[in-house]
Amino acid sequence: VRAVWHSVLERAARGEIPYPPDPSRPLRPDELIDFAFGSFYGPDWAFLADVLSDMDTGTPIPVDPEEPGEEPEVVPFAGYAIFCNDWSLPVRDYREFAGHMRRVGRIAPDMRFSPPSTALTVGCLGSPTRIANPQHPLRVRGSATPLLVTNALHDPATGYNRAVGVARQLGREGVLFTYDGWG
Repeated sequence: VRAVWHSVLERAARGEIPYPPDPSRPLRPDELIDFAFGSFYGPDWAFLADVLSDMDTGTPIPVDPEEPGEEPEVVPFAGYAIFCNDWSLPVRDYREFAGHMRRVGRIAPDMRFSPPSTALTVGCLGSPTRIANPQHPLRVRGSATPLLVTNALHDPATGYNRAVGVARQLGREGVLFTYDGWG
């Protein structure tokens, strides 16, 4: 699987794979990584495997004409505005960001980067606004009912280590429910 993945990534880097929604241009490696990352959410592993197999063999990838396009944004870049207002991301400049991305590439050579990390380059880096609700240690005391923290062991969006950290911060005020699965 890893050999096929790396082969497809290398072919995308050389511009040899057409971008499925618009075959007149090549698929970029970052788009391939973003597509794979998005497929983990369902998870939609069988579909991802089929598409990667088609890309590896040069089989054209059909685009479903019934598939709805993206919904129009009511407010441009709303997702980035929300993300950037909730996370204090102390990255001073592009040079520091690039260093972080190189480190991520060494740690996770199969994915090379985390698609959500691109929020830094699109909207947050250099943002002059003060973060309204930055991440901070939880301070929950005296809850009549313990707070329930749930997480799947194999969730690509919210790593299990985050749920363990939240439960640890809550102490007796929280209970961690673990799903031995994904999605």
